[in-house]
Amino acid sequence: ALRDEDGAEAAGLRLRLGAHLAKKLSLAVSQDTALPEAGPRHGADLAHRVLTALDAGDHGDEVRCEVLTECRWGLYDYEPPSELLRMSQQLLEAAVRLGDPYFRGEALVALAIDQLRVGRVHSAWSTVDLHRKHAARSGSALARWQQCTLDTLFDLWGGKFESAADWIFGESREVVGALEADLAVPADTLQQTRLGQAYWLLREEGRMDELFSSGLAENVERHGFFPVWRAGMALALCETGDLGPAADRLVAFADDTEGFTALPPYGWALPAMALLAEVCAALDAHGGYGDALARVLPGLRRAMGRQPEGIALAGWPTVLIGPTARALGLLDLAAGDTAGALRRFREAERPAGDSPPQMARLRLAQARALMRSAPKGRGRAVAGLLGTALSAAERYGMKALARECRVQLERAPG
Repeated sequence: ALRDEDGAEAAGLRLRLGAHLAKKLSLAVSQDTALPEAGPRHGADLAHRVLTALDAGDHGDEVRCEVLTECRWGLYDYEPPSELLRMSQQLLEAAVRLGDPYFRGEALVALAIDQLRVGRVHSAWSTVDLHRKHAARSGSALARWQQCTLDTLFDLWGGKFESAADWIFGESREVVGALEADLAVPADTLQQTRLGQAYWLLREEGRMDELFSSGLAENVERHGFFPVWRAGMALALCETGDLGPAADRLVAFADDTEGFTALPPYGWALPAMALLAEVCAALDAHGGYGDALARVLPGLRRAMGRQPEGIALAGWPTVLIGPTARALGLLDLAAGDTAGALRRFREAERPAGDSPPQMARLRLAQARALMRSAPKGRGRAVAGLLGTALSAAERYGMKALARECRVQLERAPG
């Protein structure tokens, strides 16, 4: 109906509709969940065309805000985080000029997400603080839910597990109920965010068995059409000692994605691969799964090696899984490249430096790499790394990690 209409209003409406369609197509996640002749790549291509048309004319800040908001999501899996960061900065500038509280909130959340993905954690803290003030002024239930989700993400990153649990298992139920009632956000999006944060809390505290005993695992399985949840289930099996099925799921994931070549270049692919790197590390540390690792590691290392340096962020947002460099180091170590692993682990220290849980896991990984590279001459260094990791694990209640540190200390040379 609008195709042959002239005038600014029709042009703006065409841009808005194109941007919304681009987002909907991209968020199909994979071709398996999309209609024929549609899907994520089509959404990304449409987003590029809409943005080109936006820049070709002066359509006003209201149209600009809506198009940038939607097209950024349309490109989330197909453009590097640095490019999305540029878009979210442009969105915030336009939202401030427009004076619209909805788009200002969307812009601040988008900016925080993109800052986190490129590893600018301190910048993201500042952005989240601005969003906190915005949420208080707006009185919006959606803004409050977004703020509490971001606060819980930082609580998990910083080892404030009690505070995270208060939100995940407490007030979030009421907020989610209110948002579901007025259809502000699709219910499944809300539930998956809570599920993801609950999953990561259980993992950090070494309580992953509760995922299965509480019935949460059924929710994880039900969302298996999101590949990140398939990777998460494989890791959960590792964490509970069920390594054989975890290895089977790892190999199946690689086969289903054609050796990881069918994954999108960015976006959700990174947290999925980062979780699978943890699975590879667990199988490698236990031993006896060389065949499975041999089938998976070459493709996974190539796919992860194309990712830019930064932090793997699951959800939009849910949890920070960890630095890309650490995940690559785990894969290097599993592949027998200890020198490469140690180099990657050093690179991971910068983005992980403010996260005691991440640093504890990083020190354990460094100790394992040193034990393999020069077991006779590095005893004191290994013991120091393991002692540091153990002390942090005990301080923050990371029971499974503390147990693994003690096992490695018994094996450490000298």
